[in-house]
Amino acid sequence: MPVSPISPVSPVVAPKQSGKLSQRLQLLADNPALQTQDAKAQAQALNLPAAGAGSLMRNNQGDILVNIRLDALSQDNLKTLKSLSGLSIVHTAEEFRTVTAYISTTQLQNLALLNFVEVVEEELTPQ
Repeated sequence: MPVSPISPVSPVVAPKQSGKLSQRLQLLADNPALQTQDAKAQAQALNLPAAGAGSLMRNNQGDILVNIRLDALSQDNLKTLKSLSGLSIVHTAEEFRTVTAYISTTQLQNLALLNFVEVVEEELTPQ
């Protein structure tokens, strides 16, 4: 039986940030097997606690909370974001050109491909 390259018992070393996604989000985006694992396994692979302070903030569906900085907070850009499957906008901050949203880990790569997205970073649970 083949062994999955992502084991829930061994942390994965995050690659260097090479694009729009933070290192942790890039790791999730680059590993389809990890995307479908539960929150505990994902947290362990990312060297984060599974719950509480310092853990990925998640909604009831398991989507993660991210901050998305855009080149412009235009109605067209917001409309495109809203059309992305698995993304739910929580807040917009016009002065920072930032959208806070929940997103499915399976959609991170699609989000990063949007030309108006500059940076995507995960929100961690505060203390």
